[in-house]
Amino acid sequence: MSDYADAGRAAFPNGLTEPRPAWTWPARDLNRRPKPAGDNGKSISRRSCLPNLVHTLTVWRKRIQERRQLAALDERMLRDIGLTRADAFQECRKHFWQP
Repeated sequence: MSDYADAGRAAFPNGLTEPRPAWTWPARDLNRRPKPAGDNGKSISRRSCLPNLVHTLTVWRKRIQERRQLAALDERMLRDIGLTRADAFQECRKHFWQP
């Protein structure tokens, strides 16, 4: 019986008694959230993110208002600020998150 067991061990590399799987899932803690991109090991608190979020939302809201006002301008007002109707139309077509 020991000859059979020794023959089985010799069939696999590194003295393994069972074959290695071709691929396995990487070991990780499923209860831990992944780090955000660009994180240098520093934890990001919700308190520090809030001012950035408020600023971003304020900028987006301002862009929406300015583009609506630009669309409402007539030809004379557009000429006064040095824009054509095509320039105004191109600016107004942008999404609020696009600068």
